Amino acid sequence: MSLEFLSREATDKLAHEVGTNIEAYRAEKTVDLIRTGDCRMSRVDAVAPPDLLDTKGDYKPDAEASQLIFQWLSNLTPVQAADERLWVLLTHSTFSEYVHKRWGDSLERSEKPTELILDRWFFRGIGLRRLFHNGISRLWWFGWVTHDNQRANPFELTDALLSLQEIQVAFLERSIGSCKPLLRVVLETVKKHEAALRSTPKRGDVIQGWAKEIRLYGGAYLLDAVPPDRLAFVVERMLRSRLKVPAAIASDA
Repeated sequence: MSLEFLSREATDKLAHEVGTNIEAYRAEKTVDLIRTGDCRMSRVDAVAPPDLLDTKGDYKPDAEASQLIFQWLSNLTPVQAADERLWVLLTHSTFSEYVHKRWGDSLERSEKPTELILDRWFFRGIGLRRLFHNGISRLWWFGWVTHDNQRANPFELTDALLSLQEIQVAFLERSIGSCKPLLRVVLETVKKHEAALRSTPKRGDVIQGWAKEIRLYGGAYLLDAVPPDRLAFVVERMLRSRLKVPAAIASDA
């Protein structure tokens, strides 16, 4: 069957009316906001969508959900996957229960519910951030930046990316997140030093500082042109320095 997406008019109308429809989002009634005639047919073929809830009705972990969504829509191009009209339909209709399970509690507690809805049910902002914040598109993009068919487990680096939330924030919301060779080196380093990262005080500050240092390095060198071995050495050396652990011990962590 062909994948559906929302018309531009319907997408804009939904976003414009978020403030008056907050209760529909709180009650997981977003599918009722989609009117007959709002949807269009794409040229993308897709089988039945995967189930993102487990047998208890809870949402599946991001790593598992990412793999399911990326495999389901593996024939999407990045250009197609940057179109909010697809993802807004999926958050409001196809996966409305999952999105509500995932962010419904946050919505109840939020002092700025409209902003949260625009962040997770729609595309908000510019650049990479919006791709990795929409409730469903984020899952596809996690897969796209990490999936590697050359590995025994093609989603090995997806697991590494989603093992620490600070990694996502530091690397995926800035331009370096679109540099696959760099991101893969970073995630290999994360895998190697995950235990040390988890146990270090102020982990978020360490990772943010590490990412900033890598960005500065990227300002001096064309990262895509740096030999992989050299890039891996530099990136790991930066992290070892911030972890303040001797190289031999850090390598075993």
